[in-house]
Amino acid sequence: MAEVSIKGALRSEFGKGASRRIRRDGSVPAVIYGHGEKPIHISLPAREVGVAMKTSNVLLNVDVPVHAHGKYDPEGILEHVHNTIEVEVDVTAIPASLDLDIEGLMAGDSKTASEVTLPAGVILKSDPKMTVIHLSVRVAFEEVVAVAATPAEGEAAAAAAPAEGAPAEESKEK
Repeated sequence: MAEVSIKGALRSEFGKGASRRIRRDGSVPAVIYGHGEKPIHISLPAREVGVAMKTSNVLLNVDVPVHAHGKYDPEGILEHVHNTIEVEVDVTAIPASLDLDIEGLMAGDSKTASEVTLPAGVILKSDPKMTVIHLSVRVAFEEVVAVAATPAEGEAAAAAAPAEGAPAEESKEK
């Protein structure tokens, strides 16, 4: 059995008109149905779906995004290092997204794939130590300007004293 990975996108528009617009934009409207779960409406790239469908008995892997939620240190800059992680799940239980709680995250800290909340029956396949979210330390603009304006100690000393062994400048008068 062949496996093909396709990056899907959640969609919020439904119906005939919305489906036509999605197709016009080069995508295929799709619905993922789960046993006893709410259907998930997505769109898939038409070219990749066409190539995958030419293979008989194909298993499609649809990327699921990771959503971070919670309040974090406002002095930091939130970086999404990986928006998706690899999981294994029955086709009838594919989650629309996975959640990562970043409540109380301080500048300089990170969250890894092992800290993503996985629903029952979902198995993490990515490296558990893989960084998903990192909160960088924000450097104040004034600090950057101050560092750029003052020369380093070695540069200041070199500018103040002539180098050893260098002849002193002589004034030339005519």
